[in-house]
Amino acid sequence: MRPDWNSPNALYYRLNRIKNREKGDRVNSEFFATRKMLWKIIEEETGLSLGRVSMIWRGVHDDDITILISLGILEPKKEYLNPRHAKELEKRLATDEDARRIFMRKFCPSTSNFMRDDIGARVLEAAAEVGSYNILSAACGNGAETYTIAIALAEAKKRARIVGIDINPHAIETAREGMYSRYDPGIDLMPERIRNKYFEQVKSQWGYPELRVKKRIRVKANFYVANLMHPLTEQGLEGTFDVVCLRNAMKYMTEEGRKRALTSARQVLQKQGIFIIGNKGTEGEDVLGETEQFGFSKSKLYTPECPMYVRA
Repeated sequence: MRPDWNSPNALYYRLNRIKNREKGDRVNSEFFATRKMLWKIIEEETGLSLGRVSMIWRGVHDDDITILISLGILEPKKEYLNPRHAKELEKRLATDEDARRIFMRKFCPSTSNFMRDDIGARVLEAAAEVGSYNILSAACGNGAETYTIAIALAEAKKRARIVGIDINPHAIETAREGMYSRYDPGIDLMPERIRNKYFEQVKSQWGYPELRVKKRIRVKANFYVANLMHPLTEQGLEGTFDVVCLRNAMKYMTEEGRKRALTSARQVLQKQGIFIIGNKGTEGEDVLGETEQFGFSKSKLYTPECPMYVRA
C-alpha cells in the first residue's frame, strides 16, 4: 500500500523535515563563523599560526571548543556554538586572570629540550662576542633550554644574568620547579658527567623517577610570565640584554605574530646585542629577511648544525 503523502501526518512530517534542515543550515553556519572568530582570538592572543602548530600538535582544532567548555561558557550537548560564545571568551580573557591561565595552558605548547642544537655553546659564543652575559631566553617553555644555557655558562665559569619568559603560566611554574622526567629525550642523551653534576634524582608524587636541576643552577635562572605579543617593557621585564634567544618559536607564528615578537625583542636587546632567531631546517631564513625592518642587520649565518643570529 502506497503512503498518502497528502494526509495531515505526512504533511507534518515533510514540513518538520524542511524546518530541521533549515535549522541545521543555520546552526552549521553559526558554528563555522564562530570557530573563525575563536581562531582569530587565539592567533591575536598568542601569535601562533594554528595551521603550523597543528602539524605537530594534533587536536588543536578541537581545543577551541573544549576551552569554552572548561571555562563554563559552553554547555556540551545543551546548546549550539554561536558567536555569543566567542564574544564571551574575548571578554573573559580581558577581565579574568584564571581564564587566561587556562587558555594559555591549553593553546601554548610548554615543552623545550635540553642540549638541543648545542644551544648552550652557541649562546655562550654570542655573549662572549658581545663581552657581557645578560641573556634572555624568550618563549622558554618548561625551562629546559634556559637551564641548558645556565649549565653552559656554569661550565665556562661565567657570571651571568639569565631570564626565561613564556606566555604559558603552567610552563613557567614547571621551569621554576626545575623537575623533569628521567626519560626526557634531552636528559637521556645528556653526557653522564653533566647529568650527575647538575641534576639530583628525586621521585614524583606518583613514584616515577625524575631529575631536578640542582639549586645552584636554579638560582641562576629567573622565570617570568610574559607575552611577546605585547611590549616586554610594560610587563615588568627590567633592563636590556646582550643576547636574546628566540630559537624555536618564530616558525610557528603568523606573519603578524612574528612582527610583534620581533618588535618586543628589539626593545630589550641592547645596542650591540645579538638576537638568536632560529636554526637551519626551520623557517629562520624567512625571519632573517623580516628583521631588517625592525632595526636589526645581518651579522653571521652559522653552519647548518648551528643557530643563526643577527646583530642589533
